[in-house]
Amino acid sequence: MIKKKLFVVLLVLFAIGCLFFEKNIFAENVCQIKIEDKIFNGINKNGEILIPVRDVFENLNCLVTFDNFDMPCVNIQIRSGLTRFGINIGQKEIFVNAKKKVLKHVPEIINSKTFAGLELIDYTHEIFGASYKKNNNLIVIDKKPGEFQIESEHYSEEKKNKSGEVWAKINYCKPIVEPRLNSAFVDKINKILDKDIQEFLNAVDENTKAYDGGFIEYDLPPLNYESAFDVFYNKNGLLCIVIENYYNNQGVHPDTERVSHVFDLKNNKELALSDILADGYENKIYDLFVDYVKKVYGKYGEETVQNILESISKEIKNVKFYLSDNSLKIYFDVYQIGAYAMGYPTIEIKYDANKDLFKIAL
Repeated sequence: MIKKKLFVVLLVLFAIGCLFFEKNIFAENVCQIKIEDKIFNGINKNGEILIPVRDVFENLNCLVTFDNFDMPCVNIQIRSGLTRFGINIGQKEIFVNAKKKVLKHVPEIINSKTFAGLELIDYTHEIFGASYKKNNNLIVIDKKPGEFQIESEHYSEEKKNKSGEVWAKINYCKPIVEPRLNSAFVDKINKILDKDIQEFLNAVDENTKAYDGGFIEYDLPPLNYESAFDVFYNKNGLLCIVIENYYNNQGVHPDTERVSHVFDLKNNKELALSDILADGYENKIYDLFVDYVKKVYGKYGEETVQNILESISKEIKNVKFYLSDNSLKIYFDVYQIGAYAMGYPTIEIKYDANKDLFKIAL
């Protein structure tokens, strides 16, 4: 009995020693990650810098979610508006915009936080726009450059049944335009963005109220709802924010919803397409969509093409749009002119090649 107690005491002391040793090793190799006025602890591991994934990417205005349902490892999804990529704990390979990238160091969980290599910033620069500078053990990460400062608010909720099983997950990353000169118009913008998130949450309530308990009895993943945003244009006094909402009710396919805004902070107004394009633009847009439909759907036959074009002619005044750095993107919603598989039918009008079409300088 005495030997058994002694063994237990030694085991406890060994565990405490290991924990102390691990914390000291962690402390000796801490480096600092700075994003604007916020500082996080990273790790210098054998010369490789590891960054805390959630801390960094949430402060780059991304939505970060974790999922290990029916998977051999934890999967981390990082979203910014229309784009996402994933990393897996213990796996070096990732795919960014369908391009394979290989991490120098496998993502791992250290002290209850997920860490991955600093090269993630390089690999995702084309979609998130962030960059970094190294100065010994200080790494300064810069957000996507822009005229107006954009922050974000993050929210996460899990709905559980009486047995404590998660049957629905709700996550959002809401854009916030930082006030300048106490601008009343910036306040108005933020109220519009607040309304967008509230409409997303109202839609989530409608989706979930009939599913108390979800599909747990069928061993399916929880229902999943996400809202993320990206800033596609942030210069010349103009700010374009695009929000994409994701609703997965574990049906045949998930649903998505896109909300786009272009704000003119010089003239304190939200722009319509008629504020951007010259008179008669509907005809030009229709012609471009005709070319698009023939190119993409011509292989399905003339009847298919004509059916889509008929829908376009009815909806041409209800197109949506957003600005990118190089072009105006004009799109229809999912289902607006055809089947779900069409996604968001989109045409592009380059600024440089079509200057006569634009009322404003872009």
